[in-house]
Amino acid sequence: MKLFEILNTNVDVVWNSDGHMHRGSFKLDSDDVYTIQLDEYEVLDKTLVDFGFTKNGDITAVNSKVSSAKIIGAVLNGALPKITSLNPDVIMIAVMKSSGMVDSRKSLYSTVVTWFKKRSAFNAETDWVENDHGFFKLVSKVKLTDLEIETFVSQVKK
Repeated sequence: MKLFEILNTNVDVVWNSDGHMHRGSFKLDSDDVYTIQLDEYEVLDKTLVDFGFTKNGDITAVNSKVSSAKIIGAVLNGALPKITSLNPDVIMIAVMKSSGMVDSRKSLYSTVVTWFKKRSAFNAETDWVENDHGFFKLVSKVKLTDLEIETFVSQVKK
């Protein structure tokens, strides 16, 4: 994966919000439509944003004509301004077991979290937490307790 390509891929995202669900859509160098998904939850007096994306409505987002580095860069650079405006306390990144390539996604998102922390007010992260549906990493402005981690992960049913 090319770090330069991730850091320098920017897109115009069209955002639509319905209550606490925010969807940002964009296209890259193909007819595929990518959608950034940010869902807000109020949990334990904190705002949690569940962060994800799809390609043509599918979470697997593989077999694209566009490089994975470019897709990840577009998603991250497209999501960061919206996440900043929402100002959550915690961001949850999920790797669903049904999405395939779980280990490579976890590795990629761990790298992304490191990059994200350098460009934001978020400076704490959890290890990957597993439940029946997938693996979850929480990124926050302050270190989370074990109870907070368990509660946040249990809130999101995919």
